[in-house]
Amino acid sequence: MNLSFRKTSRHTLIELEAQQMIDDVLTVFFNPKSEGMTTNFALSRFYGGFSRLLGLQNLQLAPETRQCWRRLFTFMNGPILKDFRGMGVPVGLA
Repeated sequence: MNLSFRKTSRHTLIELEAQQMIDDVLTVFFNPKSEGMTTNFALSRFYGGFSRLLGLQNLQLAPETRQCWRRLFTFMNGPILKDFRGMGVPVGLA
């Protein structure tokens, strides 16, 4: 998602905010000391923020990036959802 988003970004304010969210979650994921709830919270924060940009602020995604987002959306709304209950994950906002 990061590579396809970077490749198609026009560097608008909303796209810069979205890229910062992607960078933040990747920083946590690539930190060898991050585990368990830390990564869950980072993913939850990213999912909620990116959903807001898509749903309320009308962030436009290129087809390849949208495909990546749909895979994350499906993942977050699948069996993993039980692990995120009570963490403020908005469901169905894309």
